[in-house]
Amino acid sequence: MAAGKHIGKVVLEVCPEQPASPTTTEVFPLVPAVPRLAAHPNMVYLITGGLGGLGLELAGWLINRGAKKVVLTSRRGINTGYQRLCVKRWNASGASVRVLTQDASTLAGAKALLKEAAQDGPVGGIFHLAVVLQDALLENQTEETFKLVNKAKGDGAVALDAASRVYCPDLHLWVTFSSVACGRGNMGQTNYGWANSVCERVVEERVKAGLPGVAIQWGGIGDVGVLAETLGEIEVGGTKPQSVRSVLECLDTLVLAGSPVVSSFCLASSSNKSDGSGGASLLKAVANILGIKDVSKAPMGMSLGDLGLDSLMSVEVKQTLEREADLVLSATQVRDLTLKAIQELDQGGASPSQETIEAGKSSSIPADSVLPDSNMPQPWLTLPLVPEKSIAVLREAGASRVPLFLASPIQGTADPLLQVAQDLDRPVYGLQYPPNLPNKSVKNVAQILVQELLKVHPSGEYVIGGYSFGTAVALEMTKLLESKGCRPSSIVLLDGSQSYVSGIIEGYKSRLSAGGPAKESASTNQAQEQVEVLMVFAMQFISTDATTLKKYLLALSSWEERVNHVAKLVTQRRAAVGVTSQNDVQQAVKAGELLYERLRAGSEHRWEGHVMAPTLLVRAKDNPQAAALGHDYGLSKVMKGSLQIEVVAGSHESFVLGDSGRKVASILQTFLKQTSGLSNGH
Repeated sequence: MAAGKHIGKVVLEVCPEQPASPTTTEVFPLVPAVPRLAAHPNMVYLITGGLGGLGLELAGWLINRGAKKVVLTSRRGINTGYQRLCVKRWNASGASVRVLTQDASTLAGAKALLKEAAQDGPVGGIFHLAVVLQDALLENQTEETFKLVNKAKGDGAVALDAASRVYCPDLHLWVTFSSVACGRGNMGQTNYGWANSVCERVVEERVKAGLPGVAIQWGGIGDVGVLAETLGEIEVGGTKPQSVRSVLECLDTLVLAGSPVVSSFCLASSSNKSDGSGGASLLKAVANILGIKDVSKAPMGMSLGDLGLDSLMSVEVKQTLEREADLVLSATQVRDLTLKAIQELDQGGASPSQETIEAGKSSSIPADSVLPDSNMPQPWLTLPLVPEKSIAVLREAGASRVPLFLASPIQGTADPLLQVAQDLDRPVYGLQYPPNLPNKSVKNVAQILVQELLKVHPSGEYVIGGYSFGTAVALEMTKLLESKGCRPSSIVLLDGSQSYVSGIIEGYKSRLSAGGPAKESASTNQAQEQVEVLMVFAMQFISTDATTLKKYLLALSSWEERVNHVAKLVTQRRAAVGVTSQNDVQQAVKAGELLYERLRAGSEHRWEGHVMAPTLLVRAKDNPQAAALGHDYGLSKVMKGSLQIEVVAGSHESFVLGDSGRKVASILQTFLKQTSGLSNGH
């Protein structure tokens, strides 16, 4: 027809003709209408949290829908060039966009905000987007973290609801952005879910009263906002970020749905479907759960248990496999999975439930072999297996005479802290855990080390600190010293706290029982516990097939057989790099036994009381457990003095070495100078 080659006229029949009937009434077909929200140009639209990434997108959407008067609230006001550019462009286009810093979390503040907004005209819409996050596992949450998160979200919703009933008679929109953390739950966000639940209850009461109101439970939002700025485009809990374009397209349907609480989130596509990327989505999802940022550098042959899978992670991985791959595994099978097996599953390989579980029986890698190369760092390889003394001099003297005492990590030796100590301006002593030091409890270790400290430094100002497991020891020592009237001038904690010990070290043990069969005997559980501890010990020194080694150790009949086998592997690996001693095997056996004792002591440790000294926490940026511990690692529960938190690049093991180690020393140096003289001495 476009080429003009047809003959005659073209007639289009829209629908079959019906013969006219005088006795019937003509019924026209119904066409579904698409709801579309319109903003009134004479009304004011208020957005709390309006200068955030999503708030700016919403403001632009409202202006495109006809709004001419928009008020954005933010605690800090305009502080980026992009925010300034957006407001400038909107004002230049004929809209009036104002930015206010009024706090709307109280009734008085909300009333003042609405009065100020109403100066431009009647308030027609309120969008409550304000958010504050304090993510941490429930055991690390405090009353303060709940209050802080709820102040912006929940208290703000309550205050805006009450104030709008009085000052906004023409209101036709009252919208709060909630979260699936409330509707579905999300690990580490109990306080955020609760705050959003408050918002949703406010909306339900408004709707009951005949007032406008809707709460939208969003999943992760991509492109802009907190998730996009911190974690990027990741899949969490079977969902993927919803693009901001999709969010804005959904608003009409969600706001006008007629239900007080609605939800919008995007399910992650099933990983066994072709996604054009070699099917890597399942592998990336599991790696993200484990805190592995770069899958290409991960040790593909190590089991998930040996990569740090704890009880919470195990549940999430299990659910991910069931949802995305229709694969149902037991908790033990999940722990024994390797990243390589998951990668093969992504690519359409055989089910790991058969392939991986049988790997220990048919693997061509002997259980007593040690591979020369490893993708995993082994910073402890050349360090002493068992320290000889409880006090080690890491730096003898310096410009300052105020000594620093640092409690060692769980391996027992203070040697990993040598670089940090050498870059400080004072004497530095390492508090170590020799074989003759009782390890029954952290408190017991602290009591003995307090006696040793007072022998070296009986009077005068001093500083105390620790690294990893040693942070719990240092805090217990501080509590004892303060009770004796010997408060240190300050405390320095390197990537640890009392919660680090009771949480992360407990994770080593919880891996063996996460959702495991309830019928396992006590002897089986004990064997699993012993093997898990020995795997933690072994993987600091050797590179081998973790799944095969674990199955081999479980097959042995006693602790003595297991620890001796691992000791031989460790000795072989150390000898390969030139580290030998006359009693190396016996030393390795003793090191494994001592680690077992400290892991038990650490997992059973429960903190009581408070400490007064000002404290510095230096966190490792790439510690995958940091999110579960919370920003302050739970230290706000035990500190009555000030708490300063710094973050340094590197993993839990590497951040005290190289350039990161020098950065740690610089931070410590500045903090120690600021807190010098605050001690009350001995």
